[in-house]
Amino acid sequence: MDMVKFAWGLPRRLDGILAQLESGDLPVAAPRLESIVQRLERTASRLVSGLIFAAVLLAGALVHAATPGLGTTLMALSVIPLLVTVFGGRGGR
Repeated sequence: MDMVKFAWGLPRRLDGILAQLESGDLPVAAPRLESIVQRLERTASRLVSGLIFAAVLLAGALVHAATPGLGTTLMALSVIPLLVTVFGGRGGR
């Protein structure tokens, strides 16, 4: 008898779950996914910092021939994104 009640109410329950899913009201707990997203965000941030470091260092090297003061300044400033790349994002470990 319980199986019949369960089977009889199943379409209504599934309809309710699908309605919640469509409206975005169905909470889904995925703590592992959150951890992976945080690691991915840290990695992306470090990658961008590394690209900025390389761009500023290369710009400084290219400009150094024409304007040594500006070139040296750019190369010195490239240390900031380098430090973010090397040491940034380690707070979660």
